[in-house]
Amino acid sequence: MRDKPVSAIIVSYNDRAVMGRCLDALTAQCTVPGDEIIVVDNASTDGVRQDLRRRADDPPSPCPRFHLIENGENAGFPVGCNTGFAASAADNDIFLLNNDAVLAADALERLWQALYSAEDIGAAGPVSNNALEQCEPGIRRDASVEEALSFGEGLGARREGLLQPRTPYEYRSRLTGFAVLIKRASLDRLVAQDGHFLDPRFSPGYFEDEDLGMRLALAGYRQILCHDAFVYHKGGTGFASHPEAMMRGRQRFMDKWGFDVWDYIGTLPDHEEALRELAKRRGIHSSAPLRVLDLYCGMGVNAAHLQYLYPQCTVIGIEPEPVIAQIAATLIDVICEDPEETLTNAGRSGTPEAAVLRPGTFDLILAWEACRIARDGNILREGLRKLLKPDGLLAEC
Repeated sequence: MRDKPVSAIIVSYNDRAVMGRCLDALTAQCTVPGDEIIVVDNASTDGVRQDLRRRADDPPSPCPRFHLIENGENAGFPVGCNTGFAASAADNDIFLLNNDAVLAADALERLWQALYSAEDIGAAGPVSNNALEQCEPGIRRDASVEEALSFGEGLGARREGLLQPRTPYEYRSRLTGFAVLIKRASLDRLVAQDGHFLDPRFSPGYFEDEDLGMRLALAGYRQILCHDAFVYHKGGTGFASHPEAMMRGRQRFMDKWGFDVWDYIGTLPDHEEALRELAKRRGIHSSAPLRVLDLYCGMGVNAAHLQYLYPQCTVIGIEPEPVIAQIAATLIDVICEDPEETLTNAGRSGTPEAAVLRPGTFDLILAWEACRIARDGNILREGLRKLLKPDGLLAEC
C-alpha cells in the first residue's frame, strides 16, 4: 500500500465536463495523509473556474488538500506545471495529470508500486486509450469514458489469465506527460542541475515530456510503462489541430539536444516479427531464454519492448551516438561504437567486446540496414553470422 504522499498537479484550461470526472477519480485515490491536488487554471472560459472555486471552498476531508492557483492568462502547460510544482509540498512525489484524463480504479496505487519497485526508477506512466506510444491494444482511441474505464479496470484480471504471465512493467526512455508519477528524489536532482521542473522554453506545449524523459535518462533514471495501470485520456485531435505549435516544439527539442526524438521513441513491429519468427521456427514460448544483439539500437526502446514480451530475453545493443547510447544504457547493456568497429574489436582476444560478443552465442541479431550502410556489408554480415547459434536468425533488410 502506498505510504508516501503525492502532489497531483493539473493544469486546467476548459474541458469542464471531463475535468470534474478527472478530479473525482483522483480525489478518491488520494487517501494518504499529506496528499494534495494542485490545480493551476490558465484562464479558463467555460465555467470550470467556478467549479474549481467551489471545490477550493469545500475541500474533501481529511485529505487530499485542494489548492487552486488562478493564472490571469494562458501561460501554457510547462509554465503551469512549474507553478504547481513550486506550490507543492517539499517531500511529496509529483503526479502530473492532464485535465482531460480520468484514473481507472487503483491506477495511482499501481503506478506508485512500479515507481518504488527499484531505487533507480524515476518515473512511471500508465497505459491508455489515447496516449502516444502508450495505447493499450483492445480499446478504441475514441472510446467513451465509461467504456475506457471498464476496459482499464479489467486489465488486472486479464493479465492474471495469461498463459505465460509476465511482468506488467515495460521500460521506456520517455513517458507521455498526460499522466506520469515522478519520484521526488529524481526531480530534486533535475531541478538542482537545470533550475526548473519542466523546461519553460517548450511553452505553450509539446515536447516538454520528451525533454523530461531525456533529462531523467541522462541522470541515470529508468522510466516504467505500467501495463496494469490504466488512465482514460480524452485528448484533442492530436498534433493535426496544432501543427505549428507542434513543429515549434519539435524544433526547440532539436535545438536543445541536437537530434530528432521522433527518430528514436517508437517501437518497430519488425523487431517483434523477427522474434516471433525465431520462436515459431524453434517451437519456443515467451518464457524461453534468448540472447539478442541489436545493431543501431537507438535509445533501447525496441530492445526493452522485446524484454517485456520475452522476460528471459537478454539484449545487447550497439549504438555509435554517445548521447543516444547513454540513454539506452538505462534500459539495456550498450556498446557505444560503430558496429563494424565493434565486430573488429570482438575478434581481438582480451577486448571488452570479445568478452561480450562470443561466437555462437546469439539467438537473434537485429541488423536490418546495418549491412547495407556498412563500409563493407559482406564482411559485417559474415562477422555477425559467426556470432549466431547454428539455428539462430540474422534479421536484415
